[in-house]
Amino acid sequence: MADTVIDEGEPVPPTEDEARRPPAKRSAWRPFFLALGLLALVAGGVGLYLYFFKWRDTWTAHLHVPENASVAFRADGKQLWLYAPFREQVVAAVEAEHGKEPDTAAKKLVRRIEDETGVDFSELRDVIVASVDAVSWVVIAAGKFPSSGVVEGFERALAAEKITGYARDGNLLSFGKGLTVAQADDGTLIVATTASLALAALPASEGVRVPLPVKGAVSFLVNQRAWAGLLAFIPPQIPLVGAANAVEQASGTLTLGDAPRLEIEIEPKAAAQLESLKQDFALAQAGLRLLLTFSGPLYGARDAIRNATIEVKGGKLVLAGPWPPEGLDEACKRLADLIRTGGLSWLPTP
Repeated sequence: MADTVIDEGEPVPPTEDEARRPPAKRSAWRPFFLALGLLALVAGGVGLYLYFFKWRDTWTAHLHVPENASVAFRADGKQLWLYAPFREQVVAAVEAEHGKEPDTAAKKLVRRIEDETGVDFSELRDVIVASVDAVSWVVIAAGKFPSSGVVEGFERALAAEKITGYARDGNLLSFGKGLTVAQADDGTLIVATTASLALAALPASEGVRVPLPVKGAVSFLVNQRAWAGLLAFIPPQIPLVGAANAVEQASGTLTLGDAPRLEIEIEPKAAAQLESLKQDFALAQAGLRLLLTFSGPLYGARDAIRNATIEVKGGKLVLAGPWPPEGLDEACKRLADLIRTGGLSWLPTP
């Protein structure tokens, strides 16, 4: 049979089966799925915008801790706010005080500083208090603050309140050689008791300068230089004095939530001292348990000491255990009372 030649310029006629097949119907669900997909894309775009420009956490304070810091304490603003007792007691007390008309010079100055700098302390992410010698101190605060202009705003606030005795040098505002306010390039706020300490905290490190834990609601770091001078004045017969002399540094983290927990890591000067350190701390814990038998709860510290475990892990001595939630609740109530009735009522909104 001769081959059938079909002109490529003409359409191929349908076969007999194709001609009898009914035309395909367009799914009625297709517009719904198209709309759903479009909605997902829009929602995703909005979510990314909110994350990167509104909700993204800004933790930079630990990058500004002076390299030779011997003591550092950190508080995570977001985790504290998420903890119900702190939010409902402490934050509520601060907001109530902040909402009142300023009636003292300190309150008026704080309100003026907020207005002139544009700093909203409700956007606070983390705060660190550190020292290199336990004499000079620096407060480092990070959050969604204005990236610049805070020092200039602080200066305007002081001028408006007719406060004198300060001088500005670039992004440093100092009272003589004492209290200094500064702002780093990444927006981190710095308040130090000396200008030299503020300058040491200004540049951000590429990595962590000191091994201060950055997890948990509250954390701390203390090294041997911080307590060496103090121990010289304490009789060696006092429990834990000998053990403290063998410790290079100690760091700890308090985790909140439904089951608060405190964990402290102790690093000895020499690995060979680990077992003896463990025995010293176990002996001290037994003594404290006996001493606290007839004491009050001490905001949960009594039961935390009783239930703590002492173990050797990864070349460090680890003290860990639960912290009674009712103790932290009571501490939050006490702090709220101090804010409402004591000298903390001038604090700005956190």
